[in-house]
Amino acid sequence: MTEKEAYSQAGYKHSKSLIPAELIDSLMTEYNTVLLPSTDHYFRQSTQKWEKNSLNQFGYCNQSFLDPHDFQGEKHSKLVNALRKIYFHNNLTQTLESLTGDKNFNLMQSMLFDKNTATRPHQDWYYLDSVPKGHLVGVWIALEDINPEAGQFFVLPTTHNKSLPYKSDEKISDVKYKNMVERFVEENKDLIVTPAMKKGDVIIWNSGLIHGASATINSKYSRKSLTAHMMPDNCQFGNDRGLIVDVEYSNYQGRKYRRLLQTYKSKLKFTHSISNYLSNHWPHFYGTVLKTVGKNPNK
Repeated sequence: MTEKEAYSQAGYKHSKSLIPAELIDSLMTEYNTVLLPSTDHYFRQSTQKWEKNSLNQFGYCNQSFLDPHDFQGEKHSKLVNALRKIYFHNNLTQTLESLTGDKNFNLMQSMLFDKNTATRPHQDWYYLDSVPKGHLVGVWIALEDINPEAGQFFVLPTTHNKSLPYKSDEKISDVKYKNMVERFVEENKDLIVTPAMKKGDVIIWNSGLIHGASATINSKYSRKSLTAHMMPDNCQFGNDRGLIVDVEYSNYQGRKYRRLLQTYKSKLKFTHSISNYLSNHWPHFYGTVLKTVGKNPNK
C-alpha cells in the first residue's frame, strides 16, 4: 500500500522530523521574548474571546492563539515570518500534495499552543472545509518532544468516512455538537490512536477525521505546538453546514494565506462575548439571526 493509499484509508498520516529544528528554535525565540510577555489582547482559539495572556504556575500561557500567521504590527513581524516559514516549508507542502493529490495549498487558519487546552473531539468540516467537501486538511506540528502527561493529540482513524448527522440545535450550537461527538467517541474508544510526537513531527488529517486532545495529567509539562488548516487553491471555503465564505488572500513567497488582520479593537471583546452566549444558550434564535444577517458563526 502506498502512503497516499494509506492516508486515504486511515484519514491521517504521522510524518516524523518533517520541520527542521532550526526553524522551530527561531520561532520559539520570538515566542518567548515577544509574544509570551506581551500585555496585548489576542483572540483565543480555546476560549473564542479576546484576552490578555494568562500564565500558569510554570509560566506557560493557558490560552491558545488563533491565526498568529497574520498578527499585525512591527513587534510581531519576526514571529509572523518564523510561522510562515514553517507553515509553507517545502517538506510540508510537498507532503500535503503527495498524500492528497491536490495542489497549491493555501493557509486558511492557524493556531499556536503553549500548553494543552484539551480540545474536545470534533470533525473540522463542521467549522471549516473546502467546497466541494473533504479537501481541506488539518496539520498539527510538535514544537518540542511531547510528554505523554502533557495531554496528547489523538485521532480516530477511518472516521473521515462517517458523516455524523446533526440535529437542528447541534447544527447551530458548538457545545451541543461537541457533546454529540463525545458520545460517539465514548462508544468507539477502541478506535482512538495517540501518536507519540517528537519535535518537528507532523500529523496531517482529512477534514472529516474525528480528533482532539486528551486532558493534561501533569501541568508542569508544556505542549508547544502549531495547528494549521490548509485548502487547495481551486476550492471555495466554507463548512459542512452550507456556509460559503469569500476569502481575501495575501501572498508569502508564492504561497497564499488567508488575510485576517488580527488586531484587537475594544468593541470586538463585547460582540464576541454576546455571540458566544447566544450560540451556546439560545442556538435557534442565534441561527435565525445568522441567517438573517448572513454572518459567519465561526468569526
